Amino acid sequence: MEFDSIKMNKDHSALNKVFLGDARKMSEIGDSFVDTIITSPPYFSIKDYSKDGYQNLSHSKKVAGQIGDISQFDEFISELTEVWRECERVLKPNGKLIINTPLVPMLKRDMSTHENRHIFDLNSAIQQSILTCLSSIYLVDTYIWNRTNSSKKLMFGSYPYPPNFYAQNTVEFVTVYVKAGKSRKVSDIVKNKSRVSQTEWVEFTKQIWDIPIPNKSDKAFGKHTALMPEEIVRRCVRLYSFFGDVVLDPFAGSGTTLKVAKELGRNFIGYELVENYSDVINEKLEANVCIKTSRTKEVPTKSGTVPSRFVNKIQNCDVFEFLNEQSSNSVPLACVDPPYNLGKGIWDTWPSHAAFMAFTKQWLDEVFRVLAPGGGLFVFNTPRNCAFILAHAEARGMDYENWITWDKRDGFASTKKRFVPAQETILYLSKPGPSKYFDADVVRVPYESTDRIAAAEKKGILKNGKRWFPNKNGKLCTDVWHITSERHKTKVNGRIVPTEHPTQKPIEMIERILKSASRPGDIVLDCFMGTGTTAVAALRHDRRFIGCELDPTYYKNAMLRINQEFKSS
Repeated sequence: MEFDSIKMNKDHSALNKVFLGDARKMSEIGDSFVDTIITSPPYFSIKDYSKDGYQNLSHSKKVAGQIGDISQFDEFISELTEVWRECERVLKPNGKLIINTPLVPMLKRDMSTHENRHIFDLNSAIQQSILTCLSSIYLVDTYIWNRTNSSKKLMFGSYPYPPNFYAQNTVEFVTVYVKAGKSRKVSDIVKNKSRVSQTEWVEFTKQIWDIPIPNKSDKAFGKHTALMPEEIVRRCVRLYSFFGDVVLDPFAGSGTTLKVAKELGRNFIGYELVENYSDVINEKLEANVCIKTSRTKEVPTKSGTVPSRFVNKIQNCDVFEFLNEQSSNSVPLACVDPPYNLGKGIWDTWPSHAAFMAFTKQWLDEVFRVLAPGGGLFVFNTPRNCAFILAHAEARGMDYENWITWDKRDGFASTKKRFVPAQETILYLSKPGPSKYFDADVVRVPYESTDRIAAAEKKGILKNGKRWFPNKNGKLCTDVWHITSERHKTKVNGRIVPTEHPTQKPIEMIERILKSASRPGDIVLDCFMGTGTTAVAALRHDRRFIGCELDPTYYKNAMLRINQEFKSS
């Protein structure tokens, strides 16, 4: 088959190539382009992919930050989820994501949680992360691969006596997921070329697949430590793709998925981080298909990487265009004042609450992706909208920290039908991870009872049998913030004077957020920059910023403020 003769795909530069780079950002592939994904991800930290198939000799240097070297299981699953997010993006509607995983028994000397060996159920953990974090991916089927020639390395446990015998770990899982959407129509010619015989159908759809582990007939035997049988790939390709489709493997390894896809008349795309595997991949594919990815030079932050062209700049573009360019797990803090759907302008108007929330959830998911593990997210909105935002965030695995009430000393339009609304909500969320940061001492506020505090400074106050002295910097800040709105502060002779932006936030409020939830030098994300208050606050407190603003007038005003701040500093 000549791949270039396929009209629908002939101009796409990613086809039939293996990119030697990280699959957490598959920028070489457009949205909804891939038909089927078949892969076997790293087996946590029990395999060293810089060593040969016998785990004796090193054939290459370890790649910094690669997923297979992460020693904490929760972090490992979190990083894998970033690959699955990219898979969701590139997969066509009704496309299949097929993942081969084992149980991962840990040596007792490495991990003993209950006086026995500890087992990580990789299939279950990945399944939970996918179904929790990816809104358009659903479970379809699970097959069990029975390794008919299992390893001679036996699991003894307490052999030959009870009670702690260990199962021999002779099975793996092949789990099939689907992206929501209808099946596409294909020609009768393609259908006939893709036809599965009755015998194949009966055999392939049995839930237990009796297939041996690859042996020396595989060109990668002894070179790669975890070979997937070609027969597993063959069944998946035959069952879940058409002739001429595009098959992706984000963890290409030795190229098994790509080899079988090519043999069955499919196009292929692969990603592999260990460049040393390129020789065996090229050998299997009988062509020089491996190329290095060209990634933008990136600036390190305390939590990840950010493309340097974005740092301390505002982009005049759409929020999704901007966020799509950002690396996963790269930003330690996001402070976002998005639309509220209150009709303040075209940018703040949707035909329904459902349409508005669909938009909101879409950009939130992207911000969740970009946040570094342990990173904080502050979201402004109405109390009602924040109720929906919080529910969505927790469903996506984010941690709830605070529901902050902003007492604006001002309000929306008055009414006699209900209490006058005079507050907005700031949700403080965080992404699960080991490095959460919050400094309560830098945002202390003055004590209210000045006479009592003045007396306590000399003698203290007896509390629970201990003498308490007030902190010279004030009391800890509560989750009710009494800060006058810009709209109210700029009144002249009692009349409201329009501000540059109708919902501009007081800079002292943004400063409180940045000082408490980020360190000097950290990068702060604001994907609805407005007139640039977040950026100005960042510069004043030795932080860096990235962000975007679509409205050209607001963008211009933001740039003027930022340039002025640069000059004054």
